[in-house]
Amino acid sequence: MEYGYSILMFCFSGGLLLYALLLYATGDSALIPKNYAAKKDKRYARQVAKIVAATGLAPLMSGYVALYGEKWMLPAVLVLLSGFVICIPFGIRLVRDEEEGDK
Repeated sequence: MEYGYSILMFCFSGGLLLYALLLYATGDSALIPKNYAAKKDKRYARQVAKIVAATGLAPLMSGYVALYGEKWMLPAVLVLLSGFVICIPFGIRLVRDEEEGDK
């Protein structure tokens, strides 16, 4: 049970990264939940995939920190929370840079 948090974070991160890979590779906007899919083109699906992939890095880093032992659980949770704060704007910046490059 010592590595339960790490295994959970690796599975969660793997799921997000696998979803992002599938979404980017197919470019099918039908994979995005209907409430969030405002646009229905391949470019939009790939932009969402980049944001999901950037967000999936936070649990991966947190799981890695938690592998050091039980006394590292608080830093692992802090890495998870700060990772979301850093990775989500990073993913949004990736999308904006792509949009500016298209103009």
